[in-house]
Amino acid sequence: MVNHENYWILRGVNSFGQYRSIKISDAQEFFLENFDRSRQIDRIEAREIQQTLFSWYRDEATETQIKAGCCLRCFVSNCIYQFCLSTEQKYRETYGLSRNDLFPVLLELIPTNSVVRSTVNDSLINDIINTFDLDKSSSLSTWASIKVKGNKQFKIVLKFYGIVEVTDWLILVKTTPGKLERKLRQQGYSEYEIQDYGNLLEAFHQVYRTEILAKRREINKQRQQEGRGKSHKPYPSPTEEQLKQITNVLDYSQLETQEVLNQLRNIATILRNNNPAENNNNNNLAEPRSDINGEMKMTIYNQIESCLLSVTNQLIEAKIDYFLNKRTPNRQKANNLVLGLNLFYCQGYSMGEIATQLELSGQSQVSRLLKLKELREDISRNIIPILKERLREQISQFLSDPAKLAILDTKIQEFIEPEIQEVIQEAEVEVFDSQNRTRNSLFARTVCQCLQQRGK
Repeated sequence: MVNHENYWILRGVNSFGQYRSIKISDAQEFFLENFDRSRQIDRIEAREIQQTLFSWYRDEATETQIKAGCCLRCFVSNCIYQFCLSTEQKYRETYGLSRNDLFPVLLELIPTNSVVRSTVNDSLINDIINTFDLDKSSSLSTWASIKVKGNKQFKIVLKFYGIVEVTDWLILVKTTPGKLERKLRQQGYSEYEIQDYGNLLEAFHQVYRTEILAKRREINKQRQQEGRGKSHKPYPSPTEEQLKQITNVLDYSQLETQEVLNQLRNIATILRNNNPAENNNNNNLAEPRSDINGEMKMTIYNQIESCLLSVTNQLIEAKIDYFLNKRTPNRQKANNLVLGLNLFYCQGYSMGEIATQLELSGQSQVSRLLKLKELREDISRNIIPILKERLREQISQFLSDPAKLAILDTKIQEFIEPEIQEVIQEAEVEVFDSQNRTRNSLFARTVCQCLQQRGK
């Protein structure tokens, strides 16, 4: 249910940058007068309310326009306030970031009079309201979140605390169409929106993902020849030319490139939002393509999990053997590696807590011991050729037509890569989520299974 008080409670800061909120009585009277006439207000959809307020705010140069704008400004201020709270919850434990660091940067000065109209033309709230397109954005709150994340001052605060957020473009590159479809259905999007967003993501993959991964492979090949490690630079925003190519793929010639960019950011924001259903063990993998029947789907799922278990077990044993087979064997490090992986993935310990348990000097020593990033990369690199061969053998059981088998065989590589990327990406996000001590990803469960088998 929508909290309608958000349309007349304004959140901001005083002249000292301290948080405060006020109730705007004129906005409350205006809102209740217009939305509580013929039916119960709780039954009115948020989109309907916002559409009506925007129609008054943008079309009527009257007192109605001022009051509608006041309601919208109150609503956006509440969106920004909630964003500050969720950002604090996300980063406080690890980085010490507080909501009080964000309020003076993102919230506006509470006016001394009752007319809530910002005197700063380029204010964040003004920008959110004036750039919101009700026809192309899912909701005003989602659009507010997108704009706040792109705010320069917000990024400066994160940088000051040493926080580097996953970019929208990395999320989109790593997201399969199946995962996006599940997410949209879970959040109640219409069939039209699901198809529209799905087509846009596929066009983004066809243009941006293809180009960026090809460039990165070339760069990393050169770095390898020079004896350097892989490049991990953030994924850049799509170029103007790439956005034009995406519109051409979709035959959206009527859309401006900025609108396409906004829609892509909107998808990334939807994907960022946590949904409890995503923790269901059955949702770790995207749905296979429609030309694969139910029996084949189960075969693919089983092979992915079986292959992941086999490869993970081999790599963990290889790391243990490395310590034991050195010129000067180090059994303590081998034992610490096993215990550290168990504490992190199976018991939910933080890096700091593991350092205490293993009597190490700090988190950096734990990171160097476990090398979780290296483990994920090794698994990703080793699993694909093995999985590809297994799937080819298994799928051939269901297809008697050689021509169909040949066609499907050419698609196996492009099918399994996103699936494995999703498994690895889920594990990567889990590592950096300081609030989540229950690590339920397929990767985490696989590591625990390997350790349990080893202990028998």
